[in-house]
Amino acid sequence: MTPAPHPFELVLTPAGRLLVREGDDEAAADPWTERIAKAFRADPSAGLLALAASQPDLPLPPSFAFWRDFAALYLARLCRTPEGEAAAAALEPPPPGELASLAAGAPPMPGAEYLDAGALS
Repeated sequence: MTPAPHPFELVLTPAGRLLVREGDDEAAADPWTERIAKAFRADPSAGLLALAASQPDLPLPPSFAFWRDFAALYLARLCRTPEGEAAAAALEPPPPGELASLAAGAPPMPGAEYLDAGALS
């Protein structure tokens, strides 16, 4: 099944950086999509936070859903840490096996060949 056209797509670079780029020219961007794209253009961390912190009215393309779920897992772990900036900075990534499993379950997306446990950590 072919995914619905989307005005933006998330791309993982060989260096492991997550970027947003223009997708299907025919697809119209809704306010939620524009807000997420703007956040990613500012900083990938801001984009991931925006994805995890809001719910769109429409179904997400698979790559957006994957990164939203990944960011939500991170935020859930962060919320379980003791308060304080030092504790948040010391947040350990999930075990490599868990990250490898997440990477193996990623949908097709630009840069998927660079997605592994190391990139997710």
